[in-house]
Amino acid sequence: MIETEDHATLLDSLILCVLGRRPSRGGAPSGGTAPARRATIAGLRHAFNLREGWTLAEDQLPGRFHDEPVRDADAAVDAPPIDRASLAAQVLAYHRARGRGPDGEATDPS
Repeated sequence: MIETEDHATLLDSLILCVLGRRPSRGGAPSGGTAPARRATIAGLRHAFNLREGWTLAEDQLPGRFHDEPVRDADAAVDAPPIDRASLAAQVLAYHRARGRGPDGEATDPS
């Protein structure tokens, strides 16, 4: 998830055509610019959002994702609604992997 986000963030910041995006084998982006993406672009975007008042409590899905089955046109059956506690744990794990504490602030300068 982090690699895909970093890749898309880099391409968006460079104003590259979305049609030119091609993931490497296995669907993961190539790692040639990974240090720049991780250390600069995604971190700056997050710092901007924090400065503008974003809080970790806002890093959630709309209520319908927790209350209604998740519809998938390609699947034979709908997936159950997303468990709120499970999603909250995944969001915290994502921010930890990004070097952020429970309030969203950076804890790891790398």
